Amino acid sequence: MKHTTRRDILKAITASSLVIGFDPLKRSWVTEANAEDKVQLDHVPPLDGVLHTDDASLTAASEDAGHLVQRRPIAVLEPASVFDIARIIRFAKERGLRVATRGHGHCVFGQSLVDGGIVIRMESLSRLRTLPRMRVLADAGCSWGTVLKETLKKGATPPVVPDYLGLSIGGTLSIGGVSPTTHRYGAQVDNVEAIEVVTGEGKIVFCSRHVHRDLFDAVLAGQGQCAVIARVIIRTVPAPARVRALSLVYPDVATALTDADRLVEERRFDGVVVFAVPRPNGHTVVLRATKYYSPPMQVNDEALIADLKFIPDAMQSSDLTYLDNFSLTTGPFPTLPQPAFSILLPASVATQWISGILPRLTANDLGTFNAIQMFAWRGSRFDRPLFRAPRTEEKLVGFALIRYAANSEQSAQMLDANRRLFEESRALGATLYPFSAVKLSKAEWQEHYANDFKRLAQAKHRYDSNNVLASGPDIF
Repeated sequence: MKHTTRRDILKAITASSLVIGFDPLKRSWVTEANAEDKVQLDHVPPLDGVLHTDDASLTAASEDAGHLVQRRPIAVLEPASVFDIARIIRFAKERGLRVATRGHGHCVFGQSLVDGGIVIRMESLSRLRTLPRMRVLADAGCSWGTVLKETLKKGATPPVVPDYLGLSIGGTLSIGGVSPTTHRYGAQVDNVEAIEVVTGEGKIVFCSRHVHRDLFDAVLAGQGQCAVIARVIIRTVPAPARVRALSLVYPDVATALTDADRLVEERRFDGVVVFAVPRPNGHTVVLRATKYYSPPMQVNDEALIADLKFIPDAMQSSDLTYLDNFSLTTGPFPTLPQPAFSILLPASVATQWISGILPRLTANDLGTFNAIQMFAWRGSRFDRPLFRAPRTEEKLVGFALIRYAANSEQSAQMLDANRRLFEESRALGATLYPFSAVKLSKAEWQEHYANDFKRLAQAKHRYDSNNVLASGPDIF
């Protein structure tokens, strides 16, 4: 048998394409056919974690939970330290590549995707520990479920816990983070004491309200424009042992929102949310209110629901552990397009607008696996500048349309509907919550951030001058 020499191998390769170099990452020859991606990945710095370039990793990082946008990276970083994030961002800046961060993949409109760049898969960073004075230090890749289970060991809880515990800390803090307790504690970003970030320059920076305040303000609810959230210090509050949950059926949205606002004003409950579930002949409207307590304290249902205008004999109640209360929403979720839509409305116009659009939403508009959520909030609870809430009045209503499309045609129809709903509500003073499949122009993002846009632009120029960071919308 003829012995195969190195010359024979090179000859075989060059028979089909020209060899122009060697890829030290995969220890393989680079040909003309794959040169563009490979040359960009030469001389990768030493990493504590792993940089994946296999097809399975790239495909998995090409789509998010929304299944509406596809962008294929050329590499996926699984970091083992914050230094890995800094190294790969500096490397990307030198190579003219862009970098996006991905938590647990629950974005709906491509916010964690990048075409021809590098995706940082943050869930490999998931360490946490409790700190003195009712605080917790957690990596951005931790899920809120992981954080909650750890803080409960100390009898504590984050003030604002999402309905779905599989969301990552970094992901929700990038857009704000809300829950049924937001009427008391604001958004999740309002409960962050400090953050460690990696800027678009590849620098690791600790910031808070007192140190590097401009970066602190630009990162929380900043949609990943200026830095990657690596670790956070979050304040906690005492955790109850039990949750009394009451579900009250209402004749219409207007009555339910009036009662929700009253419950928030009187602080009868800890959590308040209204659901409108589409039915063939309208909507079933349910107000879910939760009261936290710890034995020997007792809960008086009659006192909690006194004078409310729900339908008599249509109340359901349950008694849960605190953890079980936040474990009601679980995956896996449908692998269908998810054109979600979320806004914050001034309360003075919210009821009329919501009551007007619900009859207009056809079966095609609503798709499948759908629900509408509404919250009664107070503007004074939000103090992070980039969490955009209407500033014209104190009382607000959060509105979220969650649904899945059966096919691409229906998905396109829903995206068009989202745009119309956004324009209608914006004319009434509403602001967009970034868990939305709505494409805004750069001018519209400037309008969205209003007087704070200049400060965001200054932070962008200072901390990501080459626009390396690709997470979130294309604001700049």
